[in-house]
Amino acid sequence: MKGLIQKDFYVMRERIRPVNYALIAFAALAVLTYFRSVGAMYVSLFLPLILVGIPKTIMVYDTQCKWDKFAIALPATRKTIIASRYLFFTILAVVMSIISFALCVAAGLFFEELTLALCVKFSLAGFVIALFYGLLTIPTGYALGANGGSFTMMLSVMLVLAIAYILKKFNVDLESLALWLANYASIISVVVLAVIGAISYKLSVYFYTKLHS
Repeated sequence: MKGLIQKDFYVMRERIRPVNYALIAFAALAVLTYFRSVGAMYVSLFLPLILVGIPKTIMVYDTQCKWDKFAIALPATRKTIIASRYLFFTILAVVMSIISFALCVAAGLFFEELTLALCVKFSLAGFVIALFYGLLTIPTGYALGANGGSFTMMLSVMLVLAIAYILKKFNVDLESLALWLANYASIISVVVLAVIGAISYKLSVYFYTKLHS
């Protein structure tokens, strides 16, 4: 599995040019400069989400190079191949969350209202959002190929709209719901991500096996 993860990092290094990272850094700096403390929260929240799309780029590249046909000949099971992709994506999300947290803390040196507790909360929220999006992206990528990213975006929007409709339909007190979620955010996040992660992994194995059986 270590070799598979290293291979993804090599592809990432070759496919994602330094100018792309420079543009992301410039955008983050612009947000911090313009929005100040609020901008630091935005960066902490959305920076991990931006780069978590890299595994999808690598999946498309693998398809173009017919890597998967070679991979299934390796002394590694299909489950191991899929697991390495999930681990690679998780490592990316963790690294970017640490970077966004460090940026938030650094910004806190200039903006007094930006406390360490807020940086922790927004960095964790960004990490959870990135994981959720990635867990949708990987199986749809194996199922739909290059169209998987668009489908994931549509699915995410539909889920948000469906939740909003249900809340409105049953006249849910959003303020009370927000307070309740805040009290149990950690437990809820772990449980939801664990369930979605298990389903996502099973679907990825199914679609990958079906595609390369």
